[in-house]
Amino acid sequence: MKLKKYLFETAKYALRSYPIIRPYVKRIDRLYSMSQQEITEYNNRKFVDLVNLAYNKSPFYRRLYDENGVDINAIKSIGDINKLPIIDKKIVRENAEKIAIGNKRFLLKAATSGTTGEPLTIFQSYKTILLNRAYGYKYKSMCGFNSGEKLLSLRGHLDSKIFKLKLPIGHILFLSSYQLRKEKAIDYYNEISKFAPKAIEGYPSSVYNLCCLLKEAGLTLNIPLCFTSSETLYDFQRHLFKEVLNCETFDIYGCTENTMSLYEDFKHNGYFEGPGYSYNEYFDNYTVTTSFINPRFPLIRYKVNDSISLKPDFVKHSAIDSNIKTVNGRTDSTIITRNGALIGRLNFLFKNVNYIKLGQIVQRRQGEIEINIVPDGPFGDTEKSQIMKHIDERIGLHNIEATINIVTNDKIIYTKRNKFNQVVKINS
Repeated sequence: MKLKKYLFETAKYALRSYPIIRPYVKRIDRLYSMSQQEITEYNNRKFVDLVNLAYNKSPFYRRLYDENGVDINAIKSIGDINKLPIIDKKIVRENAEKIAIGNKRFLLKAATSGTTGEPLTIFQSYKTILLNRAYGYKYKSMCGFNSGEKLLSLRGHLDSKIFKLKLPIGHILFLSSYQLRKEKAIDYYNEISKFAPKAIEGYPSSVYNLCCLLKEAGLTLNIPLCFTSSETLYDFQRHLFKEVLNCETFDIYGCTENTMSLYEDFKHNGYFEGPGYSYNEYFDNYTVTTSFINPRFPLIRYKVNDSISLKPDFVKHSAIDSNIKTVNGRTDSTIITRNGALIGRLNFLFKNVNYIKLGQIVQRRQGEIEINIVPDGPFGDTEKSQIMKHIDERIGLHNIEATINIVTNDKIIYTKRNKFNQVVKINS
């Protein structure tokens, strides 16, 4: 199993390595060098081209715009964006095949369940994957990390059965984020010390759990850079990273749908948008995004539930001016396993599992969870087996007792503000 994982990760890295993405990095370099006026003009061109492509090539958008009375010839710039209807995750989930443009055999699938437990599959081209990689490469290089330098990854690539995996081709050391418990603290410390990485990447909760273990054991490390993503990064986490890892932390926001990419500015005073990546409309409790990097699966005015706080009265002059104050709504919770490990980012339980309208994980006691499923189809033993397999791969069925219940929506637990949390802890 470890050899298979090694070959898979090696191939994946090779196909996305710097020599492959270099043309895309050069394109992004040009975008970063533009003035804000030039970026606005670029966005206008991309927007009009995208809308016309979607209308002419995507059955979904032609029907959507015709039904909503959209005059495609009246879309001349982003200033006309309000003439287009907003779509959401439910609409995309139900129409993915019709949204995709061209032969889907040449597109790659990406699955996400987000923070709501609702499965979603999108299509993307290989070019889109390379563009995403290039945007990440550009930002990390601006922070001081370059291709070929040693990277420690705690991003959930390894499950509960594989503790470490080293890729000489990319100077990457993967360590499992599912074995972070007191008894393993010295093992993590020894592996990281021997590897001596220039940077660490991971979910904030995974890096935080690692730092808690090391601090409790009286151990510290020297890793100059830390890149976090996929969860809200809190100040108390950043401070602990600095104390234990002696690192400077930079946060990245993105989503599997390829509709938005935000980067923490270099003085840690907010976030800026990846230039030319998308056009974003910010509302009080949600964001509407239009992606420019995945035209084979166009998402135009796509609503995401994460909310963004803008800096008031801020005038943006260049690509790296941080007009965004905070990124909200990515908070995820953790469960506690029998051996005391804290496991976060549990949306992997629902990936590629059919017939789930809503999924919620409830923990009342350590080492036990209830998985409540609101189905939107014939959810049965096959789907339950898939979820249990995911649990065993990532956590280990010996380490957690899981019960899967089929429920109605009124059994799902919401906060007093009617907010859904994928993970709910109840003291019994």
